[in-house]
Amino acid sequence: MRCLGCDYELWHCTGRTCPECGESFSLRDFEFELGSVLFHCPHCDHGEAGRGSNGWPDLNIEQCAGCGLAIGLDYYIVRPVQSAKFTSHLNVLPIRTLNGNWFSRYFQTVWFVMTKPRSVISSVPIHEPLTKAWFFLITTIAMTFVISMIPTLFLFALPLFSFSGATSSPGVASMYFIIGGQLMAVFVGQLLCVVVWCVMTHAILLMCGGCSFTLKRTMQSIVYSGGASLVNIVPCLGGIAGTVWWIVSAINMVAKAQRVSGKKASLAVLGPPILLLCCCGGGCGFIIYGITQQAIIVPSNTTQQLQVQPTEESKSEN
Repeated sequence: MRCLGCDYELWHCTGRTCPECGESFSLRDFEFELGSVLFHCPHCDHGEAGRGSNGWPDLNIEQCAGCGLAIGLDYYIVRPVQSAKFTSHLNVLPIRTLNGNWFSRYFQTVWFVMTKPRSVISSVPIHEPLTKAWFFLITTIAMTFVISMIPTLFLFALPLFSFSGATSSPGVASMYFIIGGQLMAVFVGQLLCVVVWCVMTHAILLMCGGCSFTLKRTMQSIVYSGGASLVNIVPCLGGIAGTVWWIVSAINMVAKAQRVSGKKASLAVLGPPILLLCCCGGGCGFIIYGITQQAIIVPSNTTQQLQVQPTEESKSEN
């Protein structure tokens, strides 16, 4: 039985907060193997055995059989049975279980990211390697690219296959090579943007009073929240909805993972995208301003030349 936030061992705890990180927990967050643990009364240390599929004690018990004082699931002290080989497991992400096929577990995880982001990050141990989170995000982005590009590729390929031998021409091969290179560049660019987003978000958290854990925990939150971007496969409004959903999920996960307020998490998560939009908007505005000024200068010079030419001709006649 380990803390959902920092993976600290929670056996023998008399309260319901982790001694290491202060994260609150409940015995309902865990399941126990029958015969592996005893639930002890905090008053007299009388032990109750677990029962049922989740290994909890009888929830109808309101008084300790040893001392008669009030007792309940939120008061027990859990200790492992020394003579038994026990295993306990946390509420883990569906993609980390062995139930069903991989695709069903993946889509269940995406659904949890979209609907219960705080529960998702609570189920991710802080010691989990970042490679697992990045694999989940890369899978999501790759799946989004493949599904969303199917109609476009079909439209490009249909005219080509209507001509015999067209697909083997060098021009067609080079076109596919260019399209593939552009998609790869966009794919890698998106991953780099996520890395910059994570670093800037953590920096803003530190500047605004600090946070509970390291950059790794911030990256886990933002990278796992990227599962919500699967909505991008929906035509038209999917890109906007997926981006907004990703940001909202990231705010909830960062707030839960780093134990900061919602306002602080919103400022940290929204700061980098807003800065990027301002830079892009300012750059586009500067380009448009330059083009507009050039368009104004060119006609004025042309008008001056037209006005000068008759004057010179009239002087030659005189």
